[in-house]
Amino acid sequence: MYFGSFNPVHNGHIAIARFVKDSGLCDQVWFVISPQNPLKATEELADESHRLAMLELAVGEYKDLKISTIEFSMPRPSYTIDTLDRLKQDFSEYEFSIIMGMDNLALLSQWKNSERIVDENRILVYPRLGFSMPETVHPNIHVMHEAPLFDVSSTQIRQKLWEGKSVSGLIPENIIQYIKDNALYKKSMD
Repeated sequence: MYFGSFNPVHNGHIAIARFVKDSGLCDQVWFVISPQNPLKATEELADESHRLAMLELAVGEYKDLKISTIEFSMPRPSYTIDTLDRLKQDFSEYEFSIIMGMDNLALLSQWKNSERIVDENRILVYPRLGFSMPETVHPNIHVMHEAPLFDVSSTQIRQKLWEGKSVSGLIPENIIQYIKDNALYKKSMD
């Protein structure tokens, strides 16, 4: 499970998912779109239908990358533990792992029922610039040291779009076109 707002999805997201799958760490990667992350502001959040459409464009060619909209039908804000409980109930035949960046691992203690999340799930952590591993690590937390390192975030991409700068090479070209066609990520002039 690769949880995120994907606001917008970028090449780093896809590369990490491909790394996890191609390394044999998981059979499939499911992108779980979070309609509202309790730790993030919502004013910069594109509508979930747009984020879903962009994610569909990004993963369309990869049969082992899936999209889950399970949180669209759950109470908001979205809490990972509640989503995991529901997924395990609905898909009891699967064993789930969570993919997260080192930046999210640093915030994990702020998550609802974080101890249960770590105790009950394998956590696959990819490196992020400026973040290091904590001194003590739970046995369920596995750092993917060989994972590609990306110095890009959706926040940086939105900033570039607001400033009218190019995001070519950071997100797939079909998503750049989608953003233009739907006038997404434009700063309000109010």
